[in-house]
Amino acid sequence: SIGGVRHGTVSNVTFRNITATGGFGNTQGMYSTGGARLKSYPNSTGSVYDITFEDIVFDGVHTPLQLLGHYCPWPCNTPDGNNPGTLFHDIAFRNIRGGGRNHLQGQFACSPKATCVNITLENVSLFEDGDPKKGGKFECQHAVLNVRNSTPEAC
Repeated sequence: SIGGVRHGTVSNVTFRNITATGGFGNTQGMYSTGGARLKSYPNSTGSVYDITFEDIVFDGVHTPLQLLGHYCPWPCNTPDGNNPGTLFHDIAFRNIRGGGRNHLQGQFACSPKATCVNITLENVSLFEDGDPKKGGKFECQHAVLNVRNSTPEAC
């Protein structure tokens, strides 16, 4: 996970050869409730770019892929303000398989003032409970995805 970014730059980070096994509740324990996550707070500035997640297997995590440009855990005490939000660009998810506990396998929710661009999904195969018969979906808000050889289909 990268986040929650408020100001500044995060770049040139690679996550590779990982297996994440889901658990319930606590995100700090032995098992992970989340998957590959990028997060920034509202009213933020800066950028996150040249980030790669590759060769990853998800087994029962809550949501395998998340890019959240308006992350604010409850209760959110950060006002929206006038800043455009963190710019997310040149992010790659490659050779990822398995699935999460829910039908939602990926969430790409960016700010309307800072649209996420050049987000690549390549050879991604994610399904609810890792079962192709159950399918799955991605949700996008203000995000431009480049999708190659991946399931579910782009939002």
